[in-house]
Amino acid sequence: MGDYRYVWQKFFQAVGILVGKGPIKERLISALQSINVLRDSDLPDEMKSDFRKLMAEVKLVEDVHLGSIHATIMKLSEIEAHEKAQQILSLYDQITRHLKP
Repeated sequence: MGDYRYVWQKFFQAVGILVGKGPIKERLISALQSINVLRDSDLPDEMKSDFRKLMAEVKLVEDVHLGSIHATIMKLSEIEAHEKAQQILSLYDQITRHLKP
């Protein structure tokens, strides 16, 4: 088991943003930007597939000015945005289980 404090910190930050005030899409964009800095090698093996899938799904729309995350999230429905937020929460739960006591 590796030291995943940095990964936990980024997901903790993302969840904190998600539970804050403001429109869900704006909160989701900010939360995703906080975890977008993570690399595959930062994550436990069990999380890599879910993380890759989430990040691929939120970068489907190309936009030179807004960036792919922002452009993709703005095209989601409210329900889809909430589902992405739930995926972040699930990943946060997973990384919390990998922390050393």
